[in-house]
Amino acid sequence: MADSIVQVNTLNKKIRSSNLELFRIIVMFFVVMHHYVINSGLFETILAKSVFSVGDYVMILLAGFGKIGINCFVLITGYFMCTSKITFRKYFKLLLEVMLYKIIIYMVFLACGYEKISGGAILRTFLPITSLSDGFTDCFLVFYLTIPFLNILVDNMDKRIHFRLNVLLLVAYSLFVSLPWMTVRYNYLTWFVVLYFIASYIRRYPVAFLENKKACGIAAALLFVLCLLSIAGGMYGVSKGAAGYTKVYTFVSDCPKPLAVAFSVTAFCFFKSINLRYNKFINTVSATTFGVLLIHSNSDAMRQWLWQDLLKVKHYADSSLSVVYMLACCVGVFIVCSIIDLIRVYVVENPLLKVYDSLHSKILSKR
Repeated sequence: MADSIVQVNTLNKKIRSSNLELFRIIVMFFVVMHHYVINSGLFETILAKSVFSVGDYVMILLAGFGKIGINCFVLITGYFMCTSKITFRKYFKLLLEVMLYKIIIYMVFLACGYEKISGGAILRTFLPITSLSDGFTDCFLVFYLTIPFLNILVDNMDKRIHFRLNVLLLVAYSLFVSLPWMTVRYNYLTWFVVLYFIASYIRRYPVAFLENKKACGIAAALLFVLCLLSIAGGMYGVSKGAAGYTKVYTFVSDCPKPLAVAFSVTAFCFFKSINLRYNKFINTVSATTFGVLLIHSNSDAMRQWLWQDLLKVKHYADSSLSVVYMLACCVGVFIVCSIIDLIRVYVVENPLLKVYDSLHSKILSKR
């Protein structure tokens, strides 16, 4: 197994190797492709066709891994944080990033006429958390605060109890959600906790199969093919009269779906096992992935401006280069958002953290 942390003696500190950081980049790119199709109106445009082209199938297939991407992103978080401590500085850094993008993007779109001044808009912009129903960011902010408490529970469970808890939660949230006669209500916060227990188990109690790079690679590849076949089958169903997002993406339409969970875990473990040492470029880009998510999926106004008005995604639905255009747009969005986030780090985050560290040192010195 390749270590996810490598020791750098010259700096006398630990830094992350780049295997899971590369995985984080790939995962976020699939999330961007998901949003390209789902948030632009392209999905509905394709489904309205009487006959699907090869390009239509490819775009719908590439867009099918958005929820899996969320699973993988949280698994990475859980894997690292189950042996770490949440400090006020870490949470301040996370909150600063979220609030900065919320406020600046709202102000820009307000000036451009994409947003309006209203009580609801102001609350959604200037409060860090306004809903725990289906929003990723709000739930992630609360989930991050639960980590110290989750770690207490993880630290006080043995392997057998931890395993039984995972089985119970997967049956309740993954198996039951797939049964047509069962109703399971949850939000991202609830599901993130389930993923955290899975990731912490993988970190603390290595499983032979999941530690085997070849076995995980084969399993992940087979599950990836099954995901593609399930989506292609959903497209065939649409051509026969069925309709809707959940019909096309039946087996990967939500994070807890068994196929989505199985592929997320095996893909995560495969990348965890890759021997890829520290690469500054990969780790730098990886550090911007949360910013990429916060920027390009910030609000309905952003979705309208980015996918519909700027990139005019639906206009290229019938183009022979529709897939090429999709990939070019997603790469461009990723790069631009990543650059913006790097600028934020150097212009805003680093100076503010220096002030915070200075004040914190002064307070400690007076004690």
